[in-house]
Amino acid sequence: MTQSNVTTKKKKTNSWAAIFGLGCIWFGTHVGGGFASGTQTVSFFAAWGWMAVFLPVLSMLLCYAIFVTVVEAGENYKLKHGMMFWIMLYREKSKYLLPIYEASGILSGAISIGTAIAGAATLLEWVFGFNYYLCALIAAIIYLLFAIYGAHIISRISLVLSVLLVVCMIPLFIMILKQNWPTLAAVVSNKTFFLEAPRTNNYIYALWMALKYGSFQAGMGVTIMTINQNAPPEERVTGRKNIRKGILIGLIINVVLLVLNSMTVLSGMPAVLTSSLPVLEMAQGVPGASAKTITVVYQIILGAAFISTGVTLSNGQIRRWTATLKTEKLSPRRKQIIVGIAVMIISCLAAFTGLRTLVNKGYQALGVIGIFLTIIPTLVFGTMRNIQYRKKEAAGELDTIPETPITYMHYWKKQK
Repeated sequence: MTQSNVTTKKKKTNSWAAIFGLGCIWFGTHVGGGFASGTQTVSFFAAWGWMAVFLPVLSMLLCYAIFVTVVEAGENYKLKHGMMFWIMLYREKSKYLLPIYEASGILSGAISIGTAIAGAATLLEWVFGFNYYLCALIAAIIYLLFAIYGAHIISRISLVLSVLLVVCMIPLFIMILKQNWPTLAAVVSNKTFFLEAPRTNNYIYALWMALKYGSFQAGMGVTIMTINQNAPPEERVTGRKNIRKGILIGLIINVVLLVLNSMTVLSGMPAVLTSSLPVLEMAQGVPGASAKTITVVYQIILGAAFISTGVTLSNGQIRRWTATLKTEKLSPRRKQIIVGIAVMIISCLAAFTGLRTLVNKGYQALGVIGIFLTIIPTLVFGTMRNIQYRKKEAAGELDTIPETPITYMHYWKKQK
């Protein structure tokens, strides 16, 4: 291969389209139904008052540090999925620690899918007045059918839905802010807090909530890494500088959207403190025909976003756990159906606790767990592994991780 061909290939691999696409992957994993509804924003930011106007920036900066480290490690060690990342991180200690990550993954899956079901059920209850539990069952059935028979359709339109959601949300946020600006200004100028922090002062607790949100979102780092590493050569981003550029684009997009979301919800406090769909509640209070039209469109796209999130998460869990059924008496499709029903039963039980409970308790618990399982190990050991790789690369040595099963249980059994 000539030098000119090598140069051409590098340019093609790290085109600006690919780099921008890496930032959009972060955008796509963050901006979904939970984000657009404002429920997460109330729980992690707005409920703790005026600091919500800037604390989202700190959360996203934490995610940036984690994502850069994880995606760089994925490129260095050619990691194809999250399992390989944790093995790379812990090496010979992996067989002892991976069961903890397995349990965390099961818990995260149940809470996340349950929240997607609860979000869709809450929206249906809000718009049509249907029974919440019936709506949750309907949502679970839809997710199951799409996850097994139509996941490829959802995967193709998920990013489009996120973009449409943002296109709809931004004018809606602006209309709400325009109407509620005096309230927002008063909250910030008076440094108002809406809840009293348990066992500490409000400032420290608000920072703690921002840390938990960043930790909760940072769990998507291995997903971003996996998508990048399995992308076609022309869409994959390689090289430390290019990875940082792509993640920086994602940081800018997500900071702008999250701060705008947080300010909007904060402008409706304390009226929306206990609302399950705070953005929709505020939108319905904005006068004017254009606001009403945008609100209707927002409801439709929000419902589609909940479906997209739920189907994507369900499909991931179903594919992952179908691999554990080794019996040859069942066809692959029947295995998927059995696993899918089990996943939906567990997720439905979680959804029956309610959307606000899942976000206030479940997501916050995942944020605390993530500090110890994602944030600290990645910043310490992940950074160390990347430095070690660069030193070995400079010395002409290769350090790779062998292909491993996608489930932690299989790897653990092999090591035993």
